[in-house]
Amino acid sequence: WLNITGYSREEIIGKTSSDLRIWANPANRDIFGKILREKGIINNFETYFRMKNGDIIPCQIAASIIEVEGEKCIISITRDITQRKIMEEERESLIKELQGALAEVKTLGGMLPICSSCKKIRDDKGYWNQIESYIREHSDAQFSHSICTDCAKRLYPEYYDENDSDV
Repeated sequence: WLNITGYSREEIIGKTSSDLRIWANPANRDIFGKILREKGIINNFETYFRMKNGDIIPCQIAASIIEVEGEKCIISITRDITQRKIMEEERESLIKELQGALAEVKTLGGMLPICSSCKKIRDDKGYWNQIESYIREHSDAQFSHSICTDCAKRLYPEYYDENDSDV
């Protein structure tokens, strides 16, 4: 505890955690005390402690009420869990990054071999697929079909009206 907090033995003898203002959030001290009084033991209690130099670090405490020569005392173990918290944050960041990548998996990218005549696309198994089928299978895109002005003129000249641009 002395190594974690930076205090010397002489500085803490006869002082309470309130005197030292070690609890970064005093409400956590109250919660910790209530649980310990009710159950007589507490494990894996996470909180933040203020060090002698003012730094605040995450800690995990296990404590038990014991009796020494007829007097109730608290015996506890406090661990600095800064590294674990950093690793948890990195893990959460990686999970978010992977979830983002997974959401993008259906996004097309790279080179697509396409027939310059019929516009079919060759898949990774060597089969030629209609462009609509291929894109629908490899993305979230949906298609609705229409006909462009150039194709309407070429394919249906008898029905195409130069003044009607809504084909």
